[in-house]
Amino acid sequence: MNRTGLAIALTIAAVVGVAFGVYPQLDLDVSALFFDLATRTFQMGGQAWTLYSRDVASALITLLVVPAFVAIAGK
Repeated sequence: MNRTGLAIALTIAAVVGVAFGVYPQLDLDVSALFFDLATRTFQMGGQAWTLYSRDVASALITLLVVPAFVAIAGK
């Protein structure tokens, strides 16, 4: 990364840090837009592929973590 890219990344990080420092409930307010109080779940537009991709991502994370636990248990 060159100096310009680094400066842009640090500027974005500083702006986000200040925004969350000034208004700490920003993440809760944004996630409230996607939360359904009736079912007490997060809705992702009701599309089947979004729910499936979320399940696949959870399974992939599990598959990535399992070898680390097996290595520790085997040691």
